[in-house]
Amino acid sequence: MADPIVAIDDLDEIVLANSAAENLFGLDLERAEDRAVAHVVRCQKLVDMLLTACHRESIVNRTDELELIDGKGEKRWYRVRAARLAYKEDGACPDAPSQGAVLVLRDIGDQKALQKRNAEFVSSVSHEMKTPLAGIKAYVELLADGDAEDDQTREQFLEVINSQTDRLQRLVDNMLNLARIEAGVINVNKEHRSLNELLEEAAHVVQPSAEAKKIALVTDLSRCTSACWPTAT
Repeated sequence: MADPIVAIDDLDEIVLANSAAENLFGLDLERAEDRAVAHVVRCQKLVDMLLTACHRESIVNRTDELELIDGKGEKRWYRVRAARLAYKEDGACPDAPSQGAVLVLRDIGDQKALQKRNAEFVSSVSHEMKTPLAGIKAYVELLADGDAEDDQTREQFLEVINSQTDRLQRLVDNMLNLARIEAGVINVNKEHRSLNELLEEAAHVVQPSAEAKKIALVTDLSRCTSACWPTAT
């Protein structure tokens, strides 16, 4: 089997370890004089799982997820399961099976990597959504406090609020498009957008927050040209 497997007897000695387990733990059972699991397996949590499964009177199956260092010094994630094992030794009485325990480790590195990417994606989306929400809230507060004394200023504030609402809508649409892309429903194309416009929009969003903190926000868009912006079709 590709999954590492280790089995011990009721004396807590290793009686079986496949090649995957030997590579993981750096074992060589054929030449090993000391097969005590506590001396061979350099992970106390794995040892405890095996001994608990072996010696408890009630049948105990334990499952856990651990990050282990393999024989090459690389970190890998495994889902570990320990269970009681009953077996018969050669020449032993048929009615007197020996007790032991078996440990099976399933490599879940790909799953952990996917979970990490998903967590990073959620964090990134949350951050992206906070910016337009903060802009909308700031301009709404300015309107509520009566800082827009004339129609032109009120119109300007409302335009910013409307643009940030559109930005939120685009973020939601992009999330939906990502799901469709993963499902193979739509293809991704790229189109040129003015980087000046994007930066100017961002500057308008953070301007109220900067003014509230008495920060002078200075923008220089003269050096910016354009950027490729992904769209889904």
